[in-house]
Amino acid sequence: MKKLFIFDIDDVIYDLKTMMYEALKAHTGKDIHPETWKTLNMNEVFELDYKEVVDVFLKHEVLTSGQLNFGIYPLLDYLKKNNIETKAVTARGWHPDADNVTQAFFEEHDIKMDGVKVIKYTEKKSEYIAQLTDYNIIGYVDDSDRHIMETKLACHGNIKNYFIQDQPWNRHIEIDTGMTRIKDISEIKKHVEIYLGSEKKPKITGRTKFKNQ
Repeated sequence: MKKLFIFDIDDVIYDLKTMMYEALKAHTGKDIHPETWKTLNMNEVFELDYKEVVDVFLKHEVLTSGQLNFGIYPLLDYLKKNNIETKAVTARGWHPDADNVTQAFFEEHDIKMDGVKVIKYTEKKSEYIAQLTDYNIIGYVDDSDRHIMETKLACHGNIKNYFIQDQPWNRHIEIDTGMTRIKDISEIKKHVEIYLGSEKKPKITGRTKFKNQ
């Protein structure tokens, strides 16, 4: 069975929070720094309605003018060398042209993954990921504790390990079994190395898991 690693995009490999902060600060005059955010619901944080938030984000082009985490390149190279496919699954469906915008950004920055899936606003990441039954999903990284917990329930243990990208809005959650909190995606490599090494050893009982931090 083919191996797969799943990446979220925003605030994992792309710094969206800074772009949202700068756009909403310019629009409202409110200086509410991301380090104080307890949620990613900007309607709630900045007390705006949904349409207004989307309009601000579109005006400021928040999906294209931010910084990329360049640690993605050596990680993708490592995964490819070990015959692990990669797929980005992102909840950017609020943007009317999210597919083209995301694809263009990946091409501009030469980010080579085996697939990119934009989840529509009315869809769930967990439902899409649960359908990837042709893969041995060795890992999934996201900054949203909600997406991770929903995916854990939907996939019934079929994903080997979950990585939660440390962000202010997820620091309240307790790290569950099979989850690892990371400060940066560069940390993922060592966990994959452990997993691949364990696959080569004779299995006696149980299922080998990543070593949690």
